[in-house]
Amino acid sequence: MQLSFELTSHPLLLKNYYRIRESCFRKDLGLVEFNGGEDIFDRNGLTLVIKDGHHCVGGLRLTGNKEHGPGFLPVEQGGFSLKASCHELLAGDVNYCQWSRLVIAPEYRNKVDLVMLVDKMIGIAGSLGYSYAFFVSGKTQARFYKRYHNKVGYSYDVLDDIQLPVEPGFEGLPHVIAVSRVDQPMAYENVSSGQVA
Repeated sequence: MQLSFELTSHPLLLKNYYRIRESCFRKDLGLVEFNGGEDIFDRNGLTLVIKDGHHCVGGLRLTGNKEHGPGFLPVEQGGFSLKASCHELLAGDVNYCQWSRLVIAPEYRNKVDLVMLVDKMIGIAGSLGYSYAFFVSGKTQARFYKRYHNKVGYSYDVLDDIQLPVEPGFEGLPHVIAVSRVDQPMAYENVSSGQVA
């Protein structure tokens, strides 16, 4: 087994990522009618796949407010605006993105190096000129993201005061929004030992 992470537009890898995404969201989240196929955010964003050799075993997508996005992020639907909700954080010409639709095939969940995955996510977002990356997830997943961001020396803060609109089809699933500063690591003295707060 040789796992790697790769930005891709290869049709077969994307097809397999969408298939895994649909299966996992239906089984893991109980979204029995979830369509994991390509949507506008996939077409206008970037896909990072997790590979075992040449086979896709998971992935996630990046959508941004600049060239790698349709001008708005998946969370910015139904009139919701991150710029308005986080006006102090996103003042001026700050570029920001959203990572979403993370899935790992069940048989690989204990094999993927999550520290390396998060490090790759941060590196990609920062290299593309984004200052902040947003995440929408359940509280359990938010704890996962925080743990691994802290392990690689980057901030990850849940924005408890922001009320999110419910994504169509995700009704009944509690979500939180969080943000990471991806263009600069935390000061050394603030870096966590990786323990969940």
